Amino acid sequence: SPPGARVAARLFARRRSFRVRARAWLVEHPEVSAIAAIPAAFERETRGKRVARRALGLLAHEHPAIVKDVARRYGREAEERVHALCFCEPLARIDVRGRAPKWLRVASLPPLRTRDGRLLPRAAAETLVDILRCRGEDVPYAGISALKDALDATSLDAFAWALFHAWLLHGAPRTHGWMARALAAFPRDDTALRLQPHVREAAHGEPRACSALVDVLAAIGDDGARLVLEDLEFARARGARIYA
Repeated sequence: SPPGARVAARLFARRRSFRVRARAWLVEHPEVSAIAAIPAAFERETRGKRVARRALGLLAHEHPAIVKDVARRYGREAEERVHALCFCEPLARIDVRGRAPKWLRVASLPPLRTRDGRLLPRAAAETLVDILRCRGEDVPYAGISALKDALDATSLDAFAWALFHAWLLHGAPRTHGWMARALAAFPRDDTALRLQPHVREAAHGEPRACSALVDVLAAIGDDGARLVLEDLEFARARGARIYA
């Protein structure tokens, strides 16, 4: 029901401990969730509006045809507003709140290059940082695939690892977890295996960082990531037996 969808949307946006289940509920009930989210997404500026827009972004990514159909039923104006919010050019709908950490020196990050080797200006690095900051844990940013098609994979990989190491160097702050998730945005075949020693180290005394890295591995989702996660579970089980 729409009231149930509104509750799920609130949990998805606000409660980290319930986010996975709330996300699953929204994705499993896309039509009723879109019916509830679309009117709320265009009301006056409130927390409810932000919650609805986050849920609508998820639904648009997972079930675009259903979201478009529901919007059509609300009328031409609603259809156009939903299209502009969820389906227009990704770079035109970057929504970044707050600021990057003061200790992040974007000018010192590795340069970005196009696939044909052309060096991009520093402004491109600033834009990419904004894109990665607006890329939520649960609502993928649609422009990432376009960036991977347009930019050199090696330069993206170096950029993502530089962000990750800066994040680790400054204590792996949870509020800037997007810096770790950059690795999941532009993974290479060896990304998960390169992460493995960091995961093992975090598992022995940095639970928050370990949790963030597990999320990164889950987002990468390839065979290497699954092996690293299985190794972590085995190590945890072995440690529990030793200290039992």
